[in-house]
Amino acid sequence: RRDDVQEVTLDVRDADPDVWDVASDVWNVAPDIRDDVRDVTLDVQDADPDVRT
Repeated sequence: RRDDVQEVTLDVRDADPDVWDVASDVWNVAPDIRDDVRDVTLDVQDADPDVRT
């Protein structure tokens, strides 16, 4: 349940830029989720340079 979310981790290592776009879009269209999320980690180690920007 979204009310119980404490932490969200988006691991985009070696991710296709399109994958990052989708994750970003989901986050942006769901502000009600953001209210309940206390910690968001974006792991972009070894990510495509386009993803890091």
